[in-house]
Amino acid sequence: MLDNVIIIVSVCVILYFIFVNIAYIILYLTSISDIFYRFNEIQLGNVENFVTGDISPPVTIIVPAFNEEDTIINSVRSFLKQKLTKCYVIVVNDGSEDKTMDNLIETFALVPAPADFPSHIETAEIKGYYVSQNEKHLIVIDKEHAGKGDSLNVGLNACRTPIFLSTDSDTFLEPESLDYLLFSLLSVPHTIAEGGAVYVANGCTIEDGEIKEVKMPTWYLPSIQTVEYLRAFLFGRCGMKPIGGPLILPGSMTMFEKKAVLDIGGFSRYNITEDLEIILRLHKYMRDNDYPYNIGFTPSAVAWTNVPESFTRIWQQRGRWHAGLFDALLASWRFFFNPKYKAIGLFNYPFYVFVELFSTLVEFAGYSVLLIAMYLHKLDWYFALLFFLVSWGFSTIITMATVLISLISFNKYKRMRDIIKILILVIFENLGYRQLLVTCRFLAMIRFVVYRGWLFITRQRHKQEALDEEEATAMHHHHSNQSMKD
Repeated sequence: MLDNVIIIVSVCVILYFIFVNIAYIILYLTSISDIFYRFNEIQLGNVENFVTGDISPPVTIIVPAFNEEDTIINSVRSFLKQKLTKCYVIVVNDGSEDKTMDNLIETFALVPAPADFPSHIETAEIKGYYVSQNEKHLIVIDKEHAGKGDSLNVGLNACRTPIFLSTDSDTFLEPESLDYLLFSLLSVPHTIAEGGAVYVANGCTIEDGEIKEVKMPTWYLPSIQTVEYLRAFLFGRCGMKPIGGPLILPGSMTMFEKKAVLDIGGFSRYNITEDLEIILRLHKYMRDNDYPYNIGFTPSAVAWTNVPESFTRIWQQRGRWHAGLFDALLASWRFFFNPKYKAIGLFNYPFYVFVELFSTLVEFAGYSVLLIAMYLHKLDWYFALLFFLVSWGFSTIITMATVLISLISFNKYKRMRDIIKILILVIFENLGYRQLLVTCRFLAMIRFVVYRGWLFITRQRHKQEALDEEEATAMHHHHSNQSMKD
């Protein structure tokens, strides 16, 4: 009996991985033409002339910050050095408990000013509004701690431009990043959101907000994430563009049409992956109202961000991301194979459900079966080899192909030692690191399900208590009225 169970689970896991990798190959093939199109677009050299002219709209960069005393100054300086002439920066201090606010006040000579802007979206209490004496395009807002989504909404309320960029306080933009992103957004009619590529800043030399030298990190953990980011941002997002548009755009570099975000009530204060949640709601709102729209991505616009360097921090980060993915997909279940939403409902949303979310369960089951079979001395070495080749081989081939495309197009790593290191990491990414992330995500899903179940039971109990209280009050009034009649 146990032998049959092991065989059935093993075959299902292998078939699933074949299905997943076919889906990845489809995305890879659909991404190639767009990657080289955007690369050639930059080489033509007409982007800068377009966005620095009088016809380009102004853009506001909204920067939520919480306990970022070590990175906030360099990040803000990189935002202020954008070549885009009509660029404004709003930093929203989300109740930081360190010297984030003090460093901003001292570095940029901030002085208090009246907070004169409408409250389109309800937010946490604002404690202070500051303008800079040496940077006329910089505003800093100090508020009570309520999370990144709330901070983005505060910045959205204060934003006076038709287009804004959401980013992070540990992110650095290249000087022409906003140029390329704005050009890409304006080049396709009705574009309401446009994302850019994100690279790993760990190991790079950063001075006064500028990336002076691009280098691979020396430590293994941020180095392996470099390979992850190359794969995710170079072909993952580009591949979804021709089939309805991506469902996830990077929280550290996404440009939005302000009116579209206001129409859906701004960013969620409760979902921890606001970059996924906001895009899903935009897709749904536009489809439900039959509005023409486009959500795009361009690898030509580049941001650099710091990634975790310890196993504890990456465990917390990836667990949080996966729980947020689960939450956002669950809240948008109406997309699931719904022809009303066209490619989004028939391919993109199911892709994220079956490939990005449930692959964790399937892969964890595969590893568990292997360990159980080994422990019981029932391991089929043919299956074990086949499982390894399917799970490791396909992923390695796709990642290697993505890296090679990166090297001949938007190559950021010029040193030969870095290129060799990336190619080696591609081969060994699935040995140890992948299993760590699978375990982390699996446990995050279990915690999320238990938490949601507990939350549901608690709400039902509170509802029942409220009904019982109403019933008891009604009975009391009934008896009181009866006594008065008697």
